Amino acid sequence: MDIASLQKLTVHAIEQGPFPLKELLKDSLFYPACDIDGELIRYCNMHFSQLRICSFVYVDYSTGEKRLLEHLNEFRGYHIFAHRALNPSDIGADKQMKMPEYINPEEYQRYRDEWKPFAQWAVLERDREYGEEHGPKRFSLLFLGAEGVAAYTGLYLANKITPKGIAIIQPGHAFGFNWTNFFDWNAPLARTVRSGKSMPEYFFYGGMTLHGYNICPWPGYGQIDRVDHYYPTLFESAMTVWKGNFVMLKVYDSGSTLQIMDNAKTLPHFCDQVFVEYHGHQYEAKIGTYHYGGTLRGDNTIKELILQNHWQPGQTFLCHFEDLGTIHVYRVVE
Repeated sequence: MDIASLQKLTVHAIEQGPFPLKELLKDSLFYPACDIDGELIRYCNMHFSQLRICSFVYVDYSTGEKRLLEHLNEFRGYHIFAHRALNPSDIGADKQMKMPEYINPEEYQRYRDEWKPFAQWAVLERDREYGEEHGPKRFSLLFLGAEGVAAYTGLYLANKITPKGIAIIQPGHAFGFNWTNFFDWNAPLARTVRSGKSMPEYFFYGGMTLHGYNICPWPGYGQIDRVDHYYPTLFESAMTVWKGNFVMLKVYDSGSTLQIMDNAKTLPHFCDQVFVEYHGHQYEAKIGTYHYGGTLRGDNTIKELILQNHWQPGQTFLCHFEDLGTIHVYRVVE
């Protein structure tokens, strides 16, 4: 949800109107295993002009609704404009979701007895004595007492929406009550996220050590900022901010051809060569031209990427690129 739409909401609409789930998910920041971490919201508010994030989706099965409500009005410079408790149907939690095959049911259910499902939505408004440099006029916080992988599946994948950012900060996978490692690119959370139509633009990464977090655990992101002493009461803490550039490759009619066409999102720069790595094999793109809208697009740059293999029609692959001079390398991930 953008700031203009958020500012139009009345107290009555927030407390009693239809719950605008899809609007809140659009351009949101998804933060699983969040506990009560208001520092990330403070950071995004301070950098709102760049990030344009004012809708936050927090998910944690161990926080507890009572504890959340005790801390909900503690954002410096903001007060609760309106809030309400949500029903399962408001967020789609009343629908049956098929568990992905890569999730081990025994591991997933490890802490099931400790889950206390709930959902709260609050809109907070900036105090009059603070100006725009403190943050946007309003921000939204949707907090779910739920498990992170299931929440992403039920919220974002079910509604075919990709959050603008995702935060993995001290997720507690060792002795911290989390059933899986959110940092791990091959673990359930990352696999679930990359099964969507695209990847979050921003990745927030950090925790309770001062040194580190300078290598992003999820590929395809470049660091744009670092915050030392992330937790005000804990010197040994840090957070890094990363921005990604991604493209989805889709198999078209022929099951033997994977192709992309040049546009602002797929090939953002002119390049001389493109290679694709897939399952240990490397494929080189063919330089070609094509007609689009009656206009012939260039002769000397890659306009069409065609890879011969045994693809399945409709299959989609997530790709990220890194600029290596004039060579753009796409790593294809299922």
